Amino acid sequence: MVEPSLGLETMCPSSVPASPAGITTDWLSALVGGVISWSTTEIGFEYGLSGSTHRIDLELLGGASKSVVVKLAPATPTRREITFFEACAHRTPLPLPGFIDGATDRGADRGVVVLDYLQGTRRGDVLEGCTEAEAHTLAGMLARLHAAWWNDDDPGLRSLEDLGDDRVGVVPHIREGRLGIFLDRFDELADRTIRPWIEGLEDRAAALHHALGAGPTTLIHADYHLDNVLFLGSREPFIIDWQQATAGPPEVDVARFLVECLTTDQRSRYGPAALSTYVEGLGTAGIAPAADFEGRVLGALELLLPGIINWLGRPEPDPPESRKAALGRNMLLNTMAAIADFAPS
Repeated sequence: MVEPSLGLETMCPSSVPASPAGITTDWLSALVGGVISWSTTEIGFEYGLSGSTHRIDLELLGGASKSVVVKLAPATPTRREITFFEACAHRTPLPLPGFIDGATDRGADRGVVVLDYLQGTRRGDVLEGCTEAEAHTLAGMLARLHAAWWNDDDPGLRSLEDLGDDRVGVVPHIREGRLGIFLDRFDELADRTIRPWIEGLEDRAAALHHALGAGPTTLIHADYHLDNVLFLGSREPFIIDWQQATAGPPEVDVARFLVECLTTDQRSRYGPAALSTYVEGLGTAGIAPAADFEGRVLGALELLLPGIINWLGRPEPDPPESRKAALGRNMLLNTMAAIADFAPS
């Protein structure tokens, strides 16, 4: 079944490319008009953990030129990103890349999203973290996003929920056998303070999930980290990759911000002030966070652990020198440190 968007709706199922080799002049012309010539460059290598992303530089009829981004990914996250752009982007008060088109082929489990290419931007880096000024900017933007959709029953937000495959809708669990593999590989990192949190997580996950779900909900990005931020000079940065967007607890985004926008050292130095910027941003919109806000952030941090364990406990790990391996180790160390920071003494 092909689920079309705009210009792709007249194309057959095979028009959703399986790889860059499936991108043709006719395919591009159907999206942006008459294309004379084009070239493609892979971008974001080892930044996206599924699929691939490509910049297409186009020469058009009449002498104009244009660059677009073509994202190739599995059908489910692609459908979610398309739904976000079609149903929610108009009410999302953040800088976003221009959405051109998108479609999925669920039978072949593949999808495509086409966006405007943002010239002159600099991608953030989870492994490097951000400056204090950038941290306050990103915290304020997150507050603005959440405030715009706080406890909202908007049909666009419901359309994301109706997809039924969002991560926050299912209690996180550790896949069979992966905890043992994880502990064998990372035993030296699971210090005595944090190890009980990991080993007792399965018993707490359902209760933590229920507690978060009983509080305020909003539109959440659900993958709010620096690899998904494009900086452009003194302007507010662009937030990209809305493949996990859904309605959920705001603390999910806050937790990701704390451990994937700030290094451990940065969070120690200016994390509390950035968190205050987030709370103050909600207050400016007349919104107060949940009474047990920090406790709920701790719960969201804990609920990151099953995903980390599933990733790092795979039978075939990422190559040790790869960026993915560095990201996994960073996520583990930073999340464990953040849990220790927020845990009651």
